[in-house]
Amino acid sequence: MLNKKILNGHNLFFVLCILVLLFVMATFYDINIFNYSTKQGKAISGDWTSYTTAFTGSGTEQDPYKINSANNLAYLALQVNNGSTYSGKYFKQTADIDLSAHYWVPIGTDSSESFQGIYDGYGYIIANMTIFGKGYIRGGLFGNINNAKINNLIMENISVTDYNGGEQYLGAIVGEADNSQIINCHNRNGQIQVASSLIGSIGGIAGLINNTKIEMCTNKVSISSESSYEGYLGGIVGNTDGASSISKCYNTANIQFRLSVASYSLECMNYVGGITGKLNNSSWIEQSYNLGEISANGFLETTSYDYAGGIAGAIIRSDVKNCYNMNEVVAFSASVGFAGGIGGYLSREGGQIINCYNIGAIESASNAYCHAGGITGANSSNLINCLNIGSVKARSLGSYQPYMGGICGSADYSYYISNCYYGGNCTLNYGIGNSSSNTGCANPSNLTSQAKTQSWYTTSSNWNSSYPSYLWNFQEVWVIVNTLNNGYPLFLWELNKLEFTITFDANGGTVTQGQIKVRYGEKYGTLPTPTREGYTFKGWWTNPSGGSEITSNTTFTLGADQTLYAHWEANTYQVTFDDQGGVVNFADMIDISYATYSNGIYNYTINGV
Repeated sequence: MLNKKILNGHNLFFVLCILVLLFVMATFYDINIFNYSTKQGKAISGDWTSYTTAFTGSGTEQDPYKINSANNLAYLALQVNNGSTYSGKYFKQTADIDLSAHYWVPIGTDSSESFQGIYDGYGYIIANMTIFGKGYIRGGLFGNINNAKINNLIMENISVTDYNGGEQYLGAIVGEADNSQIINCHNRNGQIQVASSLIGSIGGIAGLINNTKIEMCTNKVSISSESSYEGYLGGIVGNTDGASSISKCYNTANIQFRLSVASYSLECMNYVGGITGKLNNSSWIEQSYNLGEISANGFLETTSYDYAGGIAGAIIRSDVKNCYNMNEVVAFSASVGFAGGIGGYLSREGGQIINCYNIGAIESASNAYCHAGGITGANSSNLINCLNIGSVKARSLGSYQPYMGGICGSADYSYYISNCYYGGNCTLNYGIGNSSSNTGCANPSNLTSQAKTQSWYTTSSNWNSSYPSYLWNFQEVWVIVNTLNNGYPLFLWELNKLEFTITFDANGGTVTQGQIKVRYGEKYGTLPTPTREGYTFKGWWTNPSGGSEITSNTTFTLGADQTLYAHWEANTYQVTFDDQGGVVNFADMIDISYATYSNGIYNYTINGV
């Protein structure tokens, strides 16, 4: 018996040694003990906060602190994490920075250690930031900011792969932002992966924001989360709260949540959106769009509520306006799934979706209830002036009825729908899935061709008479261009940011400048002047012969690349023949009927050379 106890003790000691060895190997050699894929960067060892160099400057607006190296940036992280907030101080990045040598430690890893200054990246790049397996509650280039400004920053080739058993807020730029602004910041490539976080807010730009403004920011980095009790995933922000705003932003990457732990003991709530996972508490999104695939998948043996939206997974007491989605939105759920082209769910607690459209395919499937709609999966508030031309599918794998509609999968409480239209790839009978009424929605049989005509939206007979009429504004909001969006309405703000190529065809002559760029709604500006020997240039026209003349003051409204053609007029010359007292039979050389003779000189007019 004694020998057996000693043997068991040895075994226990041996097992403990193995576990310690595995931990050391995982730490120093990046072995993946969390069972999810990671992107191995170039980080070799240690944290950046062990390799610092103090920056120069005095921190004023006139003489900001200069960040010109990874060591300077690491020094900022070290100082903030030791309690220096730099409140009201100015920072200026003066060079591209490569963080590949070591693992990054966020600037402000705790709410009590926040950055409170003004950081301007001046368009420079921070590349190869690697955060791996440290379990930061707040992670990103900045972990936590408060009353701060982050402007003009570009992140490239990031790798954020982390695990935390509790709360976690991760973003490429900021983990959590309070009372701050983030403007003109971009996350260009890389990946963000999080596993088994109890409560996770993950975004391409920021994880969680409160009373914060985000403007002109973009994300091109895929985001995925495997297993979460309560998860918020968004292309720009994971969770948007407290009267925050997101404007003029877009996401092009795939955003995916997947519940990977079967028989999870807790009720799971998962929110996934192209711009934000959840939009809450008097916040709003405007002039933003999504091009990535959106997926919320909690389809395992557990109780899960899964919300997926092209713009926001769920919209609570908040507004979305002048936004669009162009890719697939899917919600697979064990219990209740919500999928919508703009929002998975619009709550009855206030808020609205106005002037939005969807092109992407929408699908929801569940063991129980599922809701799928072209604009919202479920609606309990206001939908105004919206358009869906994407397909909509809903499938219940149990005995429950699925709800799917061209505009919303289901509607209840004091919902209000006005002047919303659906069609194209959407061939459903009703705009509201749980109602035989089409209140506020146009019949799809009227949409395929008429919806490409401005008069359809502005003719009062096409409005629903049960509600006051909201006009589709084709002066300030909407526009129809036959060459774009398959002829359906799109936003003026979309066109105003698109550049089109104008190609110049000299049409027999020579032009030194072959192309220019012009934006929709702007004047063509300075046009080149071609040359052709023997001809006079008569301007640029839309056809080789005929067409419309284009000048520098013409407003560009085509909405597509264009070729302009030079028009020419042959020059007129007077040819004089002097016979110098001799006799020449000029009648053999020219048509004398077009010449005049005076004092021994023939005068003849010809065109060109």
